[in-house]
This record gives sequence, C-alpha cells and structure tokens, in this order.
Amino acid sequence: MQPQGSSSLPGGGKGLPAVLPPSGTHIVKMFVVPLLIVGALLLGWCLFLKLSGGAVLRTPDSFLADLRSGDPDVRWRAAQDLAQVLPRDEHLASDPAFGLELTAELRAALDAANEAEKALAKKLKEDPDAGVAAERKDLEARNNYLLYLSELVAKLCTPVAVSLLKEMALDGGSGAANVRAMRRVSAVWGLTNLGENLKGFDPLSEERQEAVIAGFEEQASAEGERGQWAKEAAAYLKERRAGRPSALGVDAVLVRCLGDGNPVVRWHAVFATNFWPGGEAVEEALVERLSDRGEGEDQLSAFREEAKNLAFEYRNDEGLGIRYQAAVALARRGSAKAPLDVLGEMLDESTQMEKHRVRSAKDGREGPDKTATYGEMENALKAIAELHRRNPGVNLSTLDAAIDKLKDSANPAIRKEAENTREALGK
Repeated sequence: MQPQGSSSLPGGGKGLPAVLPPSGTHIVKMFVVPLLIVGALLLGWCLFLKLSGGAVLRTPDSFLADLRSGDPDVRWRAAQDLAQVLPRDEHLASDPAFGLELTAELRAALDAANEAEKALAKKLKEDPDAGVAAERKDLEARNNYLLYLSELVAKLCTPVAVSLLKEMALDGGSGAANVRAMRRVSAVWGLTNLGENLKGFDPLSEERQEAVIAGFEEQASAEGERGQWAKEAAAYLKERRAGRPSALGVDAVLVRCLGDGNPVVRWHAVFATNFWPGGEAVEEALVERLSDRGEGEDQLSAFREEAKNLAFEYRNDEGLGIRYQAAVALARRGSAKAPLDVLGEMLDESTQMEKHRVRSAKDGREGPDKTATYGEMENALKAIAELHRRNPGVNLSTLDAAIDKLKDSANPAIRKEAENTREALGK
C-alpha cells in the first residue's frame, strides 16, 4: 500500500471535474466585435475564479449553508471549494466558530449515515427481497460525503475535530465491514493530515493566536460535544504556544490501530505515527509491526471495491508496506530500535523492483511499480538522515555502501537524495 501523491482526500482529493473557462480565441470566434470587451471581461473573471479555487467571495456562513444543502451537487461543490480554500486561508482554517460548525457537520453526517445503515438493515431483515436500490444509492452518497468531511476537518490548523476523528478511527459505526473499514481508514488519514496541519497555527501572529484561543474559550461553556471540543482545543493551543504540544490521546488510538486486524488500518496507523508525539507504547507497537506479514488480507476482498477511491495501492505482500513504514517511522523518531537491515534492503533498487510488483485490478497482470520503488527508496534515505540527526550515536556505517551506490543511480531524484543523505551524515 503506497500513498499516491500528496492528496489527503478519498478519491485523491477529486470532487467534481474542473470546469475550464472558454479560451480567448473561442470567444472571439463566437462573438462579434461589439462583444469583445464583454468577452474579455468574462474570460478574466473566469480565470480569476479558477486561480482562486472557484470560491471567490465565499463566507464561512455560505460554505456551511451549502454543505448543509439538501442538494447533493451543492454540497459537493461546497466541499470541493473548501478543500481548495482551507490550505490557503489561514484565517478560515483557524476560525474557532467555523471549525466547531464544520466538526458538528461531520458529527451530523456520521449520525445520519449510521441511522440510514440501520434502517436499511432493518428493512432487509423484515423483507430480504425488498427493493433497496434507492436506499443503497442514498447510502453511498452519504458515506462518500462523510469521508470527504473527515478530510476537510483535517485541513484546519486547530485540533477541534480530534475527538471525533479518534472515535471514527476506533469505531466505524454501522454498516457492512468494508464501509466501516473505509470510515476508519479515512479517520486515521484525517488524523495524519491534522497532525501536519496543526503546524499552521505556529506562524500566525501573536494577536491572531490569542484571538483563536479566546474564541474557543468562549465556546467552552457550550453544552454537549461542542463545549468539550472547544475546551480541548483551547487547552491544546495554549500548550502548543508554550512549546509543549500534547498528543491529545491520538498516540493511544494509533497504538490500538497498529494492532488492528485489518492491514489497511495498520498501514495508515504506522504512517500517522510520523505526525504525532508518542512515548514508549508507540515505539513498542512499531517494533511489533516490523514482523507484520499482512495478517487479515482476507478482509481485503470485501474492502477492495470500496477502497478504490482511497490513495493507496495493493501489493502482493500487504505486510511489506507495513514493515517498511514501521522501519521508517522508527528511524524518524530517532529510535535505537530502527532496523538498519530493513533500511538497507529498502535502498537496494533491484530488490525493491522485485518486491513492488503490483497486481492490476482489471486484468490481473503484474509488473514492477517504479513509482513505488523509488518512493520507498527516497523515504528510506530521508529517514536515515533524520535518524542520524535525532540520534547521532547510532552507528550507520553498515549503510554506507548502499548509499554510495545510489549516488550513481539512473534516477535523478534518488541520486540527489543519496547525496543529501551523505552530506547529512557528514561523509
């Protein structure tokens, strides 16, 4: 299982297909001279919309109103626009009220999907031959929207949605096994991205940071989950400002997911440990994954169809990706238990080409996956450099020959990374 690109959304972050504005040439051909000025203005406006993510003049309230629309197309367009805007708009990404409302929308979507799943199960139990095509179509839309929302809250630079994502990571709710697994994987992936996006709070001005914390403190007295989410967010952000960010209990959730029976959940949990602090329990759980053999692969037959929209691939040996990710995670943590033999194996190009022989879902053919191969090698090189930075006492001389060999690799990215690693090691 190998992440594809940098997208954190199910479907690779793809929502509705992009609508490209008409070209200037096309407008000239379609309209006569008196309309050239109007055409040029329209073209400029369309390009501006495209460059700004198609969400010009959108307010937080307008986003929320569209997300709560009864029209699925309106909801999806709003979600797509928001996915583009949040990474660029630090004010919106740090807005306490907006973050709380967006998390509340995720809660509502989760509850609604669970109720719909239960209603469908009840209907089929009472009449196994009942026609449920409409209900299944509705459920598919609900679950897809739920997965998208779980990624949107992860684009915030405040931890307001952590509690809900943790809940989803441990409990996929109602529905078939593959549906629950998809929700759990999406939640773990959301925690991964949130762990990275919380860094966006640090460069905010002191005045903005204080305003964000104050905004959450004002909401901390609210009833129910909203008040609890606000209270936890305010406390965490105060700790972060003081240079003591906590793991918010995410480490404990990841430890449980690291021992899960589903290899897809385990892989994503291993990857997520790179983005959250954690103590000895996390390290021990990662060491256990070094012997992972892909147990639970039988669960993937039902999961495969649902998983096609997630950003990873299947390999013949599911345990391979988990073992490699565990080795990289331990190295990045500066652990003395980082397995140098595994890291060395990851640097061997011919070995990686053979191990990364993916199977086509369409025709069953197998072949080397060069993208995954070089991605794995690059990850190992970067992890080795980070291991040395965090724990310079670890003797990495057994990796010298493998690193030197890659300085002559035919792949320019690997050559460059090998040179960077040697420089980081002071050799």
